[in-house]
Amino acid sequence: MSGEKSAAFAFYAAKSSVSKEILDLATGNHELYMKRRREQTIEIQQMRYFEEQQQKEKHRIVTRERQLRLQAEKERDEIERKFNDYQRQMKEIHDTLLKYQEAAELLARKAHISNEEARLQAEKALAIETQLERCKYEISRNEEEKRLYARQISECEQIISTLVNDSVKSRKEAEELKIEVAKWRVAEAAAREKLLSITQLNQSIAVINAATQAQQNLVQTSSPRALSPPPYRPTLRNQELNQTDERAFLIEKQSKQAQLALQLQDLKNVIQSKKIEEKQTFLDKAYEENLAVGDNKYSTIQKASSGTASKRMAMLQDL
Repeated sequence: MSGEKSAAFAFYAAKSSVSKEILDLATGNHELYMKRRREQTIEIQQMRYFEEQQQKEKHRIVTRERQLRLQAEKERDEIERKFNDYQRQMKEIHDTLLKYQEAAELLARKAHISNEEARLQAEKALAIETQLERCKYEISRNEEEKRLYARQISECEQIISTLVNDSVKSRKEAEELKIEVAKWRVAEAAAREKLLSITQLNQSIAVINAATQAQQNLVQTSSPRALSPPPYRPTLRNQELNQTDERAFLIEKQSKQAQLALQLQDLKNVIQSKKIEEKQTFLDKAYEENLAVGDNKYSTIQKASSGTASKRMAMLQDL
């Protein structure tokens, strides 16, 4: 309860301990109030000034340290950013370097391949040039052979014409010989008939001569023996010799005609083969030589598919 006119007021509590605590609080507050209202001494003022200065200096140092820390953090962030940029650039440069290395290896491989292709092209050009020279030589030789063949053909034609003329002459001679043989046969038949008649006449004459000779021998025994001519005996040896000569001549003519026919056929075969060879080119001859050796496109494909890459490259260079 507090009075209306009094400045102080009083109150009561049920417990004394509570009253004591309230009293202590009120007393402490009053003492603190009075201490604050009391004037400070110079030492205390100086101490407070120094303390304020220390607080300001400390605050300034803390502020400066904070600024320095912020600046250091900014610099650290900037350095980290630059470091990340440098790492990214280094990675890009490394990737670019790898790409350049791969491109350089690829270009080196392409350069090697192009060099190999150039070498192969040069070898192929040399082979083609050699083949061209060989073809020119073959063409010149073929021209010479053509001229030689033309001369041989003209000679063969002359020989054939002479052989044909000889065959015509031999045919005419054979026909004439056939006519003569027929005449000789007719003459032989007539000679045989004449021989038969003559032999019969000679036999009768011989009988008569024998009888007369016997009579003369009986009558004229003392007279010297007269030499009587020998009986007539016609010989056909000359006719037989002529016939054998004619037969031998006919056989010889037939053999000559057969030989001439064989020579003519050989010449025709040679001329035909030369014409075929003239139509053939160098590639046809090479193809025939390969076929004679046993090489064809299937064997070449088998050889190309079998073996290692070096062997295939060597076979390609050989081709």
